[in-house]
Amino acid sequence: MDSLKTEQFNKSIGKTFLKYLLAAFGAVLTTSIYAFVDTVVIGQYEGEIGTAAVSCVMPIWNVFIGTGILFGIGGSVMYSVTRGKGEARKANAFFTASFITCVAVAAVLYVVFLVFQREILWFFGAKETAVMEKAQLYVGWIAYVMPLFVLGQYFIAFIRNDGNPVLTTVAVVSGGAFNIFGDIFFVFGLDMGISGAGLATMIGQVIAFCILLLHFPRGKNTLRFVRVEKFFKSVFQSVKGGFAPFIVDFSFGILVIMFNNRIMQVGGSGDLAVFGAVSTTMLLLQSLFYGVGQALQPIVSYSYGALDGNAVKAVLRYALIAAGIMSVLFFALDFALAEPLTKIYIGNPAESTLKTGIFAFRVYSLVFVLMGFNVTLGYYFQSILKSAYSVIISLLRGIVLCSAFLYLFTGIFGVVAVWWVMPAAEVVTFVVTAALMLRSRTVAKRAEM
Repeated sequence: MDSLKTEQFNKSIGKTFLKYLLAAFGAVLTTSIYAFVDTVVIGQYEGEIGTAAVSCVMPIWNVFIGTGILFGIGGSVMYSVTRGKGEARKANAFFTASFITCVAVAAVLYVVFLVFQREILWFFGAKETAVMEKAQLYVGWIAYVMPLFVLGQYFIAFIRNDGNPVLTTVAVVSGGAFNIFGDIFFVFGLDMGISGAGLATMIGQVIAFCILLLHFPRGKNTLRFVRVEKFFKSVFQSVKGGFAPFIVDFSFGILVIMFNNRIMQVGGSGDLAVFGAVSTTMLLLQSLFYGVGQALQPIVSYSYGALDGNAVKAVLRYALIAAGIMSVLFFALDFALAEPLTKIYIGNPAESTLKTGIFAFRVYSLVFVLMGFNVTLGYYFQSILKSAYSVIISLLRGIVLCSAFLYLFTGIFGVVAVWWVMPAAEVVTFVVTAALMLRSRTVAKRAEM
């Protein structure tokens, strides 16, 4: 490839990646928009108890949305790789099998949630009566549409991989916009409090889901339900491909449960409110790193299936540059805005809570320095079917290191050490991720010899 063709190639890949990146930013903000806006509005209206209640509900989001990611991203990776090989019917077999399984799992989760709602909230950290009451009011409306959070994430992944990333952005932004204005109107305008925030979230999700469905009557839609000859094999391959991103989302929910309970053991509701504020901000910014990975995934998967190594390398380079810029920006913002962020999330915080919030936000800002690298390469390995590498990264930064550090650090230093757990986990994960990347390149070079 001469220099002119190389320049044209890079521009083409760059434009394609930018298109998917901007669209992915909108799509991945689904949960974080709801969580961020709800936490801020509820915190201003209800105070520390309201913010603590949202923290106890947050793991529910992760379980339901993580399920949609498991089958959506996993199935769509196989869909794109297979399409890249020119096997359209086989690609739709992955769509069909993963959809059927996703619906079945969502139904089971929904029934469990409806039957054991109070027990689940207690297990997630709502140990105090006041926190439990607020948490139940919040999920009261949302409970009606919980399955849509699963199916919404599922369709977002496939619609993006079917060449329509703009629609996913429109859907999420529309639902998120309604949620923002709905929160203000229902919570303050109608004086519904935390229950109004739940109502706004419910309606916002319905709007987003209905917009996603507009893809299917579209002439360029290639997603079809077909007869699946090897159903369980297709499901297994889809789950294998989506397990790493599922672990990231699911383990975040598990960690929130562990943090909530541990904080209540060694601290109090004020510390729990601060954790709710910090974790919501981290979820918001972390989701943008997921956007980089999800923009990378369909292009790399298709190019990998088509044996286009130059495209794979170019997209990875653009993704790492984007993640690096975001890492610096997020670190600076989180560190500099520690005090106003605490006040935004928790209306009129006590002096001790404000002091804890400032310290927590500044320590947590260190998470973003290496998070972009870890998340982007996790998605990259998944996209080229190196699922084991991706799972290792996800497990380390998700549940393994954080759970170990949580009890080790707080056991030695008390509640103040809670805020150092995730930064430490990202550092160790970075070392392992760099080693896996080096090994991946070494194996690739040997294969070319």
